[in-house]
Amino acid sequence: MRTLSRGCPVVWLNHEDAASAGIEDNEAIKKIKSELERSKLIDVSVFAGERIVQFIFQSIVGIKYFLIVELFGNGNIILCNESLKILALIIPINVRHRILKPGLNYFPPPSRGVNPISLNFDSFLSLVKSAKQENIDIKRWLGRNLSI
Repeated sequence: MRTLSRGCPVVWLNHEDAASAGIEDNEAIKKIKSELERSKLIDVSVFAGERIVQFIFQSIVGIKYFLIVELFGNGNIILCNESLKILALIIPINVRHRILKPGLNYFPPPSRGVNPISLNFDSFLSLVKSAKQENIDIKRWLGRNLSI
């Protein structure tokens, strides 16, 4: 039985309900579920200045798995082994700066701008002064200059 919850009320979904609604797992989800079944979550981290969350699981025989969740664009879920070789992913990617598909190593996208967490007031002012005199709104300026 699975519990899906976002605030109230709680929705209960079991395998029979999913099957009757025509919901079934794709091959990537099946692989992720089979590799992580009975594994223990041992660490969670966020890539500095990025919208990427990394969950580290350890199986009952000691094998570590990295479940990487990318929270930008269309989003993605990637399962990797200890050496960050991709075992399964929801959406394969082939773009200018990276390729994600099973068998290749995982690489995050290139950083965009300065990590706002590492920014102090003086370095922020320096960033503002070094910016070209552009007539753009604040959200565009922030998006171009900070990694948010």
